Amino acid sequence: MKQRIDTIEVLKQLISIPSWVEGTKDERLLGEFIFQWLSKNTSLEVKKECVSEGRFNVIAGDDVSTRMLMVGHMDTVLPGNSLTKGPIKPVVDGDRLYGLGSSDMKSGLAVMMTLAASNKLPAGSCMLFYVDEEYDFAGMRKFVFDYKGKIKPEQIISFDGGGLKVGNGCRGLIEIRVTVTGQSGHAARPESGRNAIVGANEMIEDLCDWLDENTDPVLGPTSCNLAYMNGGGMQGNVIPDNCEFILDIRPSKPEINAKSVLERLEASAVERGVKITGKQIRHDLGSWLTNQKDIPITELGLPLNELGQTGYIDVQMLWQSFNRVPCWVVGAAELGMAHKADEYVLVSKLKQFEEIMLRFVTKTPSRSDLVGVILVDSVWV
Repeated sequence: MKQRIDTIEVLKQLISIPSWVEGTKDERLLGEFIFQWLSKNTSLEVKKECVSEGRFNVIAGDDVSTRMLMVGHMDTVLPGNSLTKGPIKPVVDGDRLYGLGSSDMKSGLAVMMTLAASNKLPAGSCMLFYVDEEYDFAGMRKFVFDYKGKIKPEQIISFDGGGLKVGNGCRGLIEIRVTVTGQSGHAARPESGRNAIVGANEMIEDLCDWLDENTDPVLGPTSCNLAYMNGGGMQGNVIPDNCEFILDIRPSKPEINAKSVLERLEASAVERGVKITGKQIRHDLGSWLTNQKDIPITELGLPLNELGQTGYIDVQMLWQSFNRVPCWVVGAAELGMAHKADEYVLVSKLKQFEEIMLRFVTKTPSRSDLVGVILVDSVWV
């Protein structure tokens, strides 16, 4: 009889392998460990998906067309300066398991790996272990680029949740850098120039007023953060003719995107006699919301997480790219622990989460129940 995998021991192994991105460090050692572990302990076909030089996603699945897509990211944030415990030395103290990534989200990866080794996965299961969630979403972008139109999952589950609650949506993420040009003049004669800094501030105020009108009843308000501004020079008697700023916008409505934001700023600039002479879009990611009736709340026996003023979750890209199928986030992470010093997960909660997900996957059809399914959209085609 095959011995059951100890999820806690798997998590300890994952924590002991650093996977933050800094200089020459990244997720590749952890990715290699997961690739080898899945190859040895499961019957799934495991492959690497190249993302950039040396960095790769790990994809594991059977040979049935993809019906359930389960995902989790391998990277962590950098270890903080206020740690009192070693970031890659897992420590169990009572019910707490400490270590960088224990909550965000190596505990979720450990449960995914345990499920993969259980031989209880439903037919058409595919697992994605991806890079770069904490930074620029390169791993998720690459998976979407390679598999959009090739697979047709019926539901998507991210194990990057917390508190044994189910998340069904998030606000989007727009980040833009804008350069505003005015006209220099003498400070004693304001009418002799166009102050680019004043113009930029008024443009941003106008934009924020418009964004305030775009509130979703479930996801809450659309927020705007002025993250950076620089303009003018050190000479007090010169009207500044240049200003650059960066905005971080969290749209709660799908119609708010980088295009609509820039159009609003352009119109506002014209009204103020200044010009937008430079613009750069770093992120243009929309909101995501799955109807709660499409989520197996009863089968899971878990409550929905309250939405509103959420951060961005990159599973939104999957939801957007794969025909907005039911998509949800769940996990045992300790709420409020992500990116904190001395991060921990509760061992009891992690074991409970493992049992919940084992029961859930067991209730769906097994591979043997779907013998004869045409493999037209298999991830391995």
